[in-house]
Amino acid sequence: MTYNDLTLAEEESKLEAALEASRNLLIEAPTGSGKSLFIPYFLSKHCKGRVVVLQPRRIAALSLAQFSAKLHGEPCGKTVGYQFRQDSCKSADTRILFQTYGNFLQELLHGKMDADWVVFDEYHERKADMDLLFAYFRREARYTTLGALPRSGCYPLWGDERREVKNERRETRDERREVKNERQETRDERREVKNERRETRDERREVKNE
Repeated sequence: MTYNDLTLAEEESKLEAALEASRNLLIEAPTGSGKSLFIPYFLSKHCKGRVVVLQPRRIAALSLAQFSAKLHGEPCGKTVGYQFRQDSCKSADTRILFQTYGNFLQELLHGKMDADWVVFDEYHERKADMDLLFAYFRREARYTTLGALPRSGCYPLWGDERREVKNERRETRDERREVKNERQETRDERREVKNERRETRDERREVKNE
């Protein structure tokens, strides 16, 4: 298996276009599409520094780092590493570092940060340390937010472009609501026709009985 076998690899051209348009991205894709693996790999190809991938749990940071290193064909600690409380496996050559939110926050509070890109994974869980880091980085660094949603897309997080995306979504919801209303009207009309037919049958039955 390689990174190109991941589902999200099919959207690489869209990711490149989004990367050129904005330094902060919101990426939405279904569970199992390879967000946590492909996005850090993709970003590492488009920057010279390190990509830090934030995870809410240590087991997730560890397992993702090990699998990502396997896709690179290297042991963990070279191109891909991990770091959380009481355990780390990284080197000066590490380009992709999987780290817990809490551990990264502690480093930041002590003035330590070595990242060209910061990836907020599993952000839909919305914990306190996530929101704190998100607020801090809003205007200070390049970062990507990953969300596990049924739909797929890559959008800028701020500015006019984000507002346009929001308006497009609202228009789509309005269109869906109109279609739903039209379907309801069609069902109501069919129900009326059915009731009229029933009344006609009842009238014929009465006439026949008379």
